[in-house]
Amino acid sequence: MFDTTKTKYIISGSSSLELTFKTGKYMVGRMFKFSLWPFSFREYLSYIDPELFDLMNSRIKNVFSISYKREGLFGSEVDLRLETLFEKYLISGGYPAVVLSKSQSEKKKVLESILDNYLLKDIRSLLQLATENELIRLIKFLANQTGNLVKYKELSNNANLNYKNLLKHLEVLTQTYIIDLVKPYFTNKRTELTKNPKVYFIDSGFKNFILSDFRKFDQRKDVGALVENHVFMFLKTISNSMERVNFWRTKSKAEVDFIITRKNKIIPIEVKYSTNPNIGKSLYSFIEKFSPNQAFIFTKGYFDKRKVNGCQINFIPVWYL
Repeated sequence: MFDTTKTKYIISGSSSLELTFKTGKYMVGRMFKFSLWPFSFREYLSYIDPELFDLMNSRIKNVFSISYKREGLFGSEVDLRLETLFEKYLISGGYPAVVLSKSQSEKKKVLESILDNYLLKDIRSLLQLATENELIRLIKFLANQTGNLVKYKELSNNANLNYKNLLKHLEVLTQTYIIDLVKPYFTNKRTELTKNPKVYFIDSGFKNFILSDFRKFDQRKDVGALVENHVFMFLKTISNSMERVNFWRTKSKAEVDFIITRKNKIIPIEVKYSTNPNIGKSLYSFIEKFSPNQAFIFTKGYFDKRKVNGCQINFIPVWYL
């Protein structure tokens, strides 16, 4: 908070919630809001494996301008290490206290504390939300729908909330950095605002805790959703207020995971956690319709580039983000 004196006040936690929802309208021009996100994968590496972190930083400054090399950037041994740490990171998430915890049981206790003290206690009492059961039921359903369209009627039925109350809950979960809702890409902004969004979680470890699922990647069915959630968070944290992150979906259900708008240019992004990904029909359709200069497909170690109708498609291992 900025005022006429040199003193600056930093308000965080549940105090910042009260400021946002109750007194924020009286602080216009005197308050500056900024977001502190969970650790990115790169920040996670800086603690878990500093040497690997330094190597990544020395060779990848900007993932969107990587120079393709047929032999790869690091070699198979380093890529395997990156893959292993990346998958561990997505299981436990990036909350600093979780990353710094030594054991899996300790990590779970930290996540449980976040749920009990932040979500169920502070948020519910401050905003006078519905019963604890309804809130938990809603979050669990959203966790199972990560990367999918939000269907309001289905959500209302599962959480036992009417439409108006459901929207209030979703707004609260968004404003308090539990989830985020991504709108579809349309050239007509009015249409964009009226269509159903997709839901993502700010922290994958918290999502896994809600579902009581800390299994390894080779034992899970939601690997694609976890990796897609990670790519979304990367795009969100690097985007400024003038840039947008959307998804593209047609009436015939052709879909591109993300569309980012930068300096009036659009870039389609797909997430395919595979060692041999293909270019899907949906991406071909988007390229044909909108003629972007480049596109990106984030993969499980596959590194390549191809040209399609004047659009350069870059295949990049997702752990390079």
